Amino acid sequence: KIAFVTDGGLVPKGNPDNLVPINADKFCIYSFGGKNSLSPNDYEISHQGYENQYVLEDPNRLIPLDAARMAEFAGQIRKISDIFFSTTGVMVSVENSKKMGRDIAVCVVENEIDGVFLTSTCGTSTRCGAYIACSIEQLGIPVVHVTNLVQISEGVGCSRILQGSNVSYLFGDPRLPPKRERIYRLALFEKGLELMLAEPKENSCLIASLEP
Repeated sequence: KIAFVTDGGLVPKGNPDNLVPINADKFCIYSFGGKNSLSPNDYEISHQGYENQYVLEDPNRLIPLDAARMAEFAGQIRKISDIFFSTTGVMVSVENSKKMGRDIAVCVVENEIDGVFLTSTCGTSTRCGAYIACSIEQLGIPVVHVTNLVQISEGVGCSRILQGSNVSYLFGDPRLPPKRERIYRLALFEKGLELMLAEPKENSCLIASLEP
């Protein structure tokens, strides 16, 4: 059972929980509502740390629900969690990042989640996401941290790091035609699944990437 966490500020249209666009002190939990893909009509971004027009055009570039559904239908994963966790990681302190991480980790365990994809955007947001990822892994649940700023994630201590396509569109590439972009997104998600199943050596991390 796979869950998604993002520090990229993805929220439903209208930002119902008033997630602030910088220095967030909370995370929000939202339902996928049985969707097979994330529609730009349903979501907006509350985050001032990256160029978010690409995610506004296609939220699957931040949380690859469409690719995950394809993997689910193909039997590569048992289930996708009905909920995802979202916060705004830009300029969040290490202390608050760790606190959110501990709280999200508890929710992940309570929802019987087996593995997590955590997507991160800009520098301080990646730092926040990395601390959240480490907190979840401390409870024995593998996390694939998807970021373009690999050195930040590695420095914090993440054990599985997947290099995304771009800070502003981790799971996609707007230069590609839509069908090819979905194929690329699925390939990147499958690379993340390989990472999730791999076992890092003690005090080391696994890093993977996929060229479009």
